[in-house]
Amino acid sequence: MDAPDGTASGGGSNAAAADSNAEPSATQPAGDSATAPAQGDATPENNGGATDVGVTADNIKIGIQADITGARPGLFKTALEGLDAYVAYVNANGGVNGRTLEVVPYDTKLNGDEVRRTAKEACDSVFALVGSMGIQDSDGAATIEECGIPDIMATALTQERQEVSTSYSPLPQAPGLWSTGPGAYLKTQFPDAIAHAAMITVDQASPKLNAAKLVDAYQQEGFEFVYQGKTNVIQIDFTKLILDMKDKGVRYVMMIADNSQMADLLKAMNTQDFHPDVIEFMPQAYSQSFVDLGGDAVEGSYVWANFALLGESDVNPEMALYQEWLTKTHPEATPDIFGVYAWGAGMMFVEALRNSGPEATRDGLLTSLSEDFIDWDANGLMGLSSPSTHTPSRCFALMQVRDGKFVRVFPEEPGTFECELGGLREVNPDL
Repeated sequence: MDAPDGTASGGGSNAAAADSNAEPSATQPAGDSATAPAQGDATPENNGGATDVGVTADNIKIGIQADITGARPGLFKTALEGLDAYVAYVNANGGVNGRTLEVVPYDTKLNGDEVRRTAKEACDSVFALVGSMGIQDSDGAATIEECGIPDIMATALTQERQEVSTSYSPLPQAPGLWSTGPGAYLKTQFPDAIAHAAMITVDQASPKLNAAKLVDAYQQEGFEFVYQGKTNVIQIDFTKLILDMKDKGVRYVMMIADNSQMADLLKAMNTQDFHPDVIEFMPQAYSQSFVDLGGDAVEGSYVWANFALLGESDVNPEMALYQEWLTKTHPEATPDIFGVYAWGAGMMFVEALRNSGPEATRDGLLTSLSEDFIDWDANGLMGLSSPSTHTPSRCFALMQVRDGKFVRVFPEEPGTFECELGGLREVNPDL
């Protein structure tokens, strides 16, 4: 959906316990049902009318910043599609307190100036930002902090955006915490390989931050990183990185990059006859595009997710609902991680909006966001976390690419997460 900046988009618009010292159950099942949003008792005649920026008696405008065009066209287009699908679902079920929701997309184009400009525009014209995703989201942090607009992101990619006082996320990241569950499980399966680990990351702020946090946390699980390397955003020749890893005796490889670069690295590893015991990727690799780009080279790779698996909609009602409404609103779209995250952000927004009463105000919304989302799982769509306190989820489901498909490995039962292995480790990333 290529909507221009500021133009309303058509139609539309609980992992380990949140406390790292809590004792969750071993697995977390999916939600029991996907319940349609209740309209509530308020109507346009008694909901207070135009109670805040972007609010009228019968409509609420919400914005989303996303990298749609630019150097990597379509990068976060699916976040916009996911939010649009959720808003269409809510509106089809009566809206919220007599008001329909309207999505106003802002294309940030992988450009910091666009992030700042659209943040200012959103502050002045929409009630809240919902479902945003952008590589340079930090460039909007100061503006959003200053104007106080609620900012329920699909996920915040930079520490600066994570630290904005009005920013929340359905699967929060915290600057000083990282969950080690996937590594803790793979350690039980490959105990010797973890002493020969490598991390490869793109030389940009967001991936470098996540790589540094992961390395710090995994070291606390007993991993030893014998090699750490960086690539640039357009690198296509990985020969030196691979030769360096072979020279260091690397047996466990991780990479944080986009799907194209991760696939290119694996193909180059095959060419160089480099076959480590373990290749682990974060949730962004959970995409058919990764498999299609890498072909046979991605076979055997491990990928983990902290949200319900896309292929298990038959046992997860909220995942089924997301896919149903995505098909209704964007028939050509493919369900993916960014769409799921944006759907979850929409769920948070609507729940907080209802909690704050019929007179929609930014202050009321922020009060609910700061208090009401403890041990929350988006009706089983996501691993249990506490967005109100920015406490990440400890839960995960691990998959392996087999015959071109993502196959659940652990825990084995469909629709469940593992929530006890590893923990939330305090990290102080060295950048």
